[in-house]
Amino acid sequence: MNTSYRALAALSIGLLAGCYTVTPMPQEAPAPAPVNTTPQAQPPERIIETRPPSDADLLLEYYASTVALTREQQVRELERIRRQYETSGGNYTRMQLILARVAANGEPKEHEKTLELLQLQMSSKDDISPGSRALTLMLRQLLGDNRQLEGNFEAQREKLKDETKKSEALRQKLEALVEAERKLQERNRPK
Repeated sequence: MNTSYRALAALSIGLLAGCYTVTPMPQEAPAPAPVNTTPQAQPPERIIETRPPSDADLLLEYYASTVALTREQQVRELERIRRQYETSGGNYTRMQLILARVAANGEPKEHEKTLELLQLQMSSKDDISPGSRALTLMLRQLLGDNRQLEGNFEAQREKLKDETKKSEALRQKLEALVEAERKLQERNRPK
């Protein structure tokens, strides 16, 4: 029933729309636009202000380029930046070393060294840009969380090993009981 009302409404609208016609009114020809003899001001050119990239920008670009390397290239880059840090030091090079370590994604003991470097970076008395300081705080938090997750993972793995050993011991006991029951049934069978 509802669809018939909709169809009737659509038909009515269509008929009413067909009945309405507009006759255009005669228009006068538009008057020619007056010629302006004064020079018009050109819109100002859009000036794009460029600023030199911040340390944080450069460090993030360094990290992105290091992550894109193969594992072998990452190890070589890590060694190169480690040697550079050992010879010249500096907060920027330290941050590059931290990021190269993170990109190489080493063993958990490497994460501890990276966290030590981050702590050293945070406690540095040298002037560190706000962006670099924020990047350092973020990395310290993420690596700390990662370390906690790795600890939880190791604890769960050890628990799984223990449970597997218990399960194996119970399976062996069950097999021994089944074997003992089978022998008892053979013994009690009438011959």
